[in-house]
Amino acid sequence: MKKTILVMGLLSSVSLLSHAHTAHQLCDVSPQQLGAVYQFTQGVKHYDMKLWRYNGKVAQVISQPAITNQWNKTVSGSQRLVQYFDHYQRGIEYQPQRANDAQWQRHTQLITEQLLTQLTADEVVGTGCQQAVKYHGKIGDNQYQVTWLPQLQLLKYYQQSNAKQTLTIELTRLIADQATISQQFNRQHDYQLIDFADIGDNESDPFWAKMINMGYVTQSAGGFYQADGREIK
Repeated sequence: MKKTILVMGLLSSVSLLSHAHTAHQLCDVSPQQLGAVYQFTQGVKHYDMKLWRYNGKVAQVISQPAITNQWNKTVSGSQRLVQYFDHYQRGIEYQPQRANDAQWQRHTQLITEQLLTQLTADEVVGTGCQQAVKYHGKIGDNQYQVTWLPQLQLLKYYQQSNAKQTLTIELTRLIADQATISQQFNRQHDYQLIDFADIGDNESDPFWAKMINMGYVTQSAGGFYQADGREIK
């Protein structure tokens, strides 16, 4: 009996995802060139983050304290990170690192496709760019509620909760204007950059000493962030 129920559940999820594919209507927004504004809520903390995609590059921008993490893939397939401190017009260039698809997905869409496969698809709503698939499920001690926009490969809603805390991420605005998107990736051209390997030789610089002491300089930034711009572990 349990086996029958499991099979029926899997068939139901497959049917919903098939419907999401066949119900596709024209979406004039490219998933490779867009901007998305998210509101993060963790406990009593609230903050915004902007996600940008443009020509194979991706950037995550925290408004306070104005940090931009920007990634691109090299010819060899490695991922290269540049971390910008926008108020100071300075930044760190990290050495390209080998990374798997899941890590790139966390940069470009905040969650991985593997997570979605572990959840149950409940229903498909909307059409075109706003077509959404709603998921739910439990993995370990965590309960998940996810709404995914398949035409844009974009997260619309995410909630992860357990006995200790709840993290909620909500899409509040979609940006499709190409001039606005390209400007995001051009505005840091004049920043003063330093190689990560040279940070230790520049600790006498008050700026870098401050960034190190505050925990903003890491070996590989990425993922979800606290309100002060540091990663949520």
